[in-house]
Amino acid sequence: MERTPWGKQALLSSLFFVIGAELYLLTPLIPLIADAFDVDVATAALTVAAYSVTYACVSPIMGVIGDRMTRRSAVVAGAAIFVVGGAISAASPVFAVLIAGRAISGAGGAMIGPTIWAYAAETAIPSERGKATSRVAAIFASGQIVGVPLGSLLAAFASWRWVFVVLAVSLGGLALVILLRLGEEERVPQRNSPFLRSFLTSAQLWRRRRFTFLVVSNLFGQGARNATYAFAGALFALRFDFDVVQIGVLGAAVGLSSLLGALVSGFWIDSFRARDRNPARVNIVNGLLLTGGLVAATLGDQEWVCILGFLVSNFGGSGFISGSQGMLVAAYPHMRASAGSWNTSAMWAGTALGTFVLGGTLLGSVGFAAVSVTMAMLATAAGAAVLLGNRER
Repeated sequence: MERTPWGKQALLSSLFFVIGAELYLLTPLIPLIADAFDVDVATAALTVAAYSVTYACVSPIMGVIGDRMTRRSAVVAGAAIFVVGGAISAASPVFAVLIAGRAISGAGGAMIGPTIWAYAAETAIPSERGKATSRVAAIFASGQIVGVPLGSLLAAFASWRWVFVVLAVSLGGLALVILLRLGEEERVPQRNSPFLRSFLTSAQLWRRRRFTFLVVSNLFGQGARNATYAFAGALFALRFDFDVVQIGVLGAAVGLSSLLGALVSGFWIDSFRARDRNPARVNIVNGLLLTGGLVAATLGDQEWVCILGFLVSNFGGSGFISGSQGMLVAAYPHMRASAGSWNTSAMWAGTALGTFVLGGTLLGSVGFAAVSVTMAMLATAAGAAVLLGNRER
């Protein structure tokens, strides 16, 4: 009887836990990095931007490369690149070298991420595919729960350089276990065409309406969710005088909400498929939760309203992203990593775009709320277009 290899999927997804923690570990370290290299905080924040921009730019290329390799080889290669970047970052004598190291790590992450999504979809039995992809998203979100407090502890008791050492060693160790334990794969890599032709074939995915609507919905969805949350600490400090500890607790709670949102969405999608109903309906509900939650988070004048708003928006936003990613890798079985890579590229781009636009508004103003909620509404509208414009399931 065919079964989903949950153990192997968890092993591979453990890399996503480290990447998820990495995303939030650096936030409390930025002031320390600024002091170490005698730069201002805005310049030190480029350590985060260097990773995310590189990830967004090279992800489509890495996706094509990943489809031409076994999934095991692809994640191990990506982990090796990430480890090299981490080692350079830890030993960086000047700020420019630190930025280069972060960019290299971003390239490694861009190969790891789409490969894990693809493996989860192609090894799960059809009736459990939603659950499989949602577990990947949940493991990524669980990294946030650990990353926020761990980053604060490292900032208080150790050098910021140890963060990159810990990340590199953790990812390298997990990659070694994957290399030894993952086993053989039924999938045969696509190596029979030149790389340029494979990349152009991948780019032609944008000619498909379903693909375009899904990716665009994730661009705005991730922009609304992550970009707004990036200002959560400053927003709660401004409105309710939250200190660093309170902001850290809020971050862990938001991470837990994201984890639950991904898991619930996965079960819901599988239930819809079992009843022969379009799973895109789930994304519309998640989009509405994202939108409504951000209304409360950005406009609420009471502490509990804002907190509830961020919890609801991240519950719906996480389910929205994992649901879209699952539909993408299921819809294009011969280009799973490529389809997933375009999607992750769009998500990182959406986060960067949303952060840039929100940063140009007055924190806590109606304009700030309008930008955040509008992005969520655009994500929901694009998700609805998937349902209304295409009968494919």
